[in-house]
Amino acid sequence: MKTKARIRIIVLINLVMIPFVFLLFLSIAGTWFFPDVLPGHWSLNAWHGLFLGNDFWWVLLKSVVLSSSIAILATAMAFFISRQLSRHRYRDILHSIAYLPYSFSPVIYAFCIQFLFIRSGLKGTYAGVLIAQLLISFPFVVLLFSKHWNHELKNQEILSMSLGASEYQTVVRVTLPLTMRLIKLSLIQTFLISWFDYGISLVIGRGIAQTAILRIYQYIAEANIAYAATASLVLLIPPVMLSIVQHKLSSNVA
Repeated sequence: MKTKARIRIIVLINLVMIPFVFLLFLSIAGTWFFPDVLPGHWSLNAWHGLFLGNDFWWVLLKSVVLSSSIAILATAMAFFISRQLSRHRYRDILHSIAYLPYSFSPVIYAFCIQFLFIRSGLKGTYAGVLIAQLLISFPFVVLLFSKHWNHELKNQEILSMSLGASEYQTVVRVTLPLTMRLIKLSLIQTFLISWFDYGISLVIGRGIAQTAILRIYQYIAEANIAYAATASLVLLIPPVMLSIVQHKLSSNVA
């Protein structure tokens, strides 16, 4: 049984690694024509070009700042607002409304709200992209926190204040520590939502407010496969690291 389990794990790892290996081959392939199994010769031109002769790293840095801002803002806002919603008499209706942004695709959603960004002068700006992505991320975190504010947590807050703690002290010393794991998961999830967003960034950013994912699609449109593969590998580094962190957080809870 142990041997079969190891074989399954090895097969699963190989299947997961195939896309990454294929992207790596594409990024260092000088020429690769059908029906050759491997590239005819190898070249690091795409890596050199991306590191030295391209502004992709500047776009990547902007994407990191944008996604980090989305994660922090959405989590902070949803923490307090979802806490208040849990005490509202119409909380079930309000939580149902939070599902509305996910009733259709992000591209259609972006086209529905783009008029507001045109009139406000935010279309084609990073501020506009941030606000538009926040409109998607914020309801997600509200729903993520919705089941957290249960009677047990509420009773602990009441107990803290009955022992003389102020509301601020209760939030800092009781609520926050008990919610920290969920806050970390929220930061990771909202970062990934923003990091891989294409539709909203394309429509609201109008191609002017560039993100890393938009730049990769630009390389693909230009048929620059080596650059697209190289940029994709770089783009996968933060999500892979965050996925490992999220797995560890989930394992600790289990």
